[in-house]
Amino acid sequence: KERVDDSFEGPAHVDWPRLRRDVREALEKSDKSIVEGHLVAADEELAHQASLVVLLRCPPELCKTRRLQRRPREVAEAQELSD
Repeated sequence: KERVDDSFEGPAHVDWPRLRRDVREALEKSDKSIVEGHLVAADEELAHQASLVVLLRCPPELCKTRRLQRRPREVAEAQELSD
């Protein structure tokens, strides 16, 4: 059985107004701000504010491990996703 764990993975689950506000406030205090996340470039306003974009690549197993540790999960769910 193929399982898709997309419960918090899409742009619809990002609080874009809050993130934009937080970035604006950070830039008012400093001329530098680091915004991390694989969906940040999905927001046109944030993408246009960026003066530098850094893409990090890592092995698929590391991505999977980090994803599984991102939030608390039931034991059965963690086992199912780690297979």
